[in-house]
Amino acid sequence: EMGMAAVWCQVLGLDRVGVEDSFFDLGGDSIHAVALVGALRAIGLEVSIQQLFRHRTIAALCDAVAP
Repeated sequence: EMGMAAVWCQVLGLDRVGVEDSFFDLGGDSIHAVALVGALRAIGLEVSIQQLFRHRTIAALCDAVAP
């Protein structure tokens, strides 16, 4: 969760995010979603755009991509 939160902060230009904060409520949009998925893949997390749209919080997305 901490690594994913750091990427969310970077992509959204925020100082911090909570694990229950919705990506889209924080200002994310489709362009940010593409950037976020790319950045998450760069750190080794296989995430899809569809997963992000279905699981909009860090907690939910971590659960969805957990092995």
